[in-house]
Amino acid sequence: MVIVSDVDFLSDSFTVDKIQSLGQVVYKPKGDNISFLMNALEFINGHQDLIAIRSRIHVDRSLQRIINIEKRSAERYQGQDSSLLARLAEIQEKLGQWEGQQNNEVGQVVSKDQQMMIQDLREEEAKIRRERRLLKDETESQLKHMKNNIYWLHIAFAPLSLLLGLVWVWGQRRNSITI
Repeated sequence: MVIVSDVDFLSDSFTVDKIQSLGQVVYKPKGDNISFLMNALEFINGHQDLIAIRSRIHVDRSLQRIINIEKRSAERYQGQDSSLLARLAEIQEKLGQWEGQQNNEVGQVVSKDQQMMIQDLREEEAKIRRERRLLKDETESQLKHMKNNIYWLHIAFAPLSLLLGLVWVWGQRRNSITI
């Protein structure tokens, strides 16, 4: 016997998300209400063979807060990285012009100032590449640290609240005994 308090769990708002994509409506399953109903009907009919297969469907249960933080982090990274890429492209263009001039004029002697300018451009190019690498590593590190903090907070919340509740009850019983 299976008792369900309300059949609203089968309505579209509880079972699927409607997504407009390229002029078409795409349905994305959410929750697992339909599988629950199918499994309940299989169980009532005495056939439990398909229950294990249906239960293996992966449902994304990511925390929305983490997804939003990841999006903001990616946007911030893209903004900073695009400015570094623009600077890098500018420097590479200048280097290409200098090196193109040298290749076109065979036997030309490059002045000390020109050598210093090329050297400075190459150092600036290496510096920007390092900054991009550090930016990527720092962003990934911050995101990983934040995910770990949220993960441990969620794992520790239930036991800590239970412990605090037990301490409070123990204190209340102790106070009622001494009065």
